Amino acid sequence: TSTIGSVCSRILARKVNYLTISGRNSRQLERLSGRILRESGLAVQIAANSKIALAQADLVLIVPGSTVFVNGLEGAKKGALVCDLARPRAITPEAANRRPDVLVMEGGMVRVPGSLDFGFDYGFPPRTVSSPMAETMILALEGRSDNFTVGNSVSVEQIDEIMGLGDRHGFKLAGLHGFDRMLHFS
Repeated sequence: TSTIGSVCSRILARKVNYLTISGRNSRQLERLSGRILRESGLAVQIAANSKIALAQADLVLIVPGSTVFVNGLEGAKKGALVCDLARPRAITPEAANRRPDVLVMEGGMVRVPGSLDFGFDYGFPPRTVSSPMAETMILALEGRSDNFTVGNSVSVEQIDEIMGLGDRHGFKLAGLHGFDRMLHFS
């Protein structure tokens, strides 16, 4: 029910047939579930126990502030894809190594056009930045100085708009990364 969790859930609801949401505040979960139903027609399951939901999930989004993974990946479903959007990361490389049957990827990474060099180690692979940094760069290229997604309310429409502006300027999602390296599949 956080800002990022809520908007991600609403975007996912446009693409999936089944969605479970979990969080600490049952009232906020009910509101989010109702909003998703109104917007997408998708009936969302609310998991009162996030550990049970984790054991059944094929795809898990970890958002900033999530407390589900305090013990690493214990309890995650075999074969699950876990997308860690938190910074600092919620899942450590050591925790991921203990569960080779679960694929952990980093989310919120954007590939920038051209050859960007910050002149220092930004903490991301070459030519990639965090999504908030990419948003700032895109808005600067548009000559905009408004507070686009600052605050507690980010809309799906804002995400769609910034994605469109990013496409226009050559920004792309960075692909599947896990612990600062590209994930390749055969």
